[in-house]
Amino acid sequence: PVKADLRQNAATALDAGITTVYDLGGVSKQLEKAEKKIEAGKWNGPRILHTHSPITTPGGHPIPAIQALLPKAAAGLVTKLIPQVATPEEAAGTIDKMLKQNVDFIKVICDSFSPGLPEMSDAVLQALVAESHQRQQKVFVHVASTQNVLSAIAADADVLGHGPYRSQLTKEQAKLIAE
Repeated sequence: PVKADLRQNAATALDAGITTVYDLGGVSKQLEKAEKKIEAGKWNGPRILHTHSPITTPGGHPIPAIQALLPKAAAGLVTKLIPQVATPEEAAGTIDKMLKQNVDFIKVICDSFSPGLPEMSDAVLQALVAESHQRQQKVFVHVASTQNVLSAIAADADVLGHGPYRSQLTKEQAKLIAE
């Protein structure tokens, strides 16, 4: 394993003409250190906007992937850093905890990653977006399917983390997203 060189990656991004980077799941304290070094002129790099850990549903993506890829003890530690929200009533407290990490935006995962794994309900997604917006926070939603995209749009998400990769949008659905 090779640890990423944040300083080199920041300089490379800026050299490539990238002036703003959105980190969708890094450790906020490490990113804040990099931000301060860039702002102070000690490092060359783009503006960094970040979330802390993404919010998922209990047992949802990326929990199974972490458990499969990391040794058991490490996986247990890492998964404790990822908020897992089961009900709409948990949304406000979870968003408040995320804001204590000095995040620039909130990331929510609305994707099962693999068929059959847990996926966030529309009610929980809507509550997380509403609570975030109430606190003037934008929400990026990680999606995988057309249904995930439509759920994110219906919840009034601000940004889709990427396009659907498990299914294709129809022209009508693409028009709805554009609107």
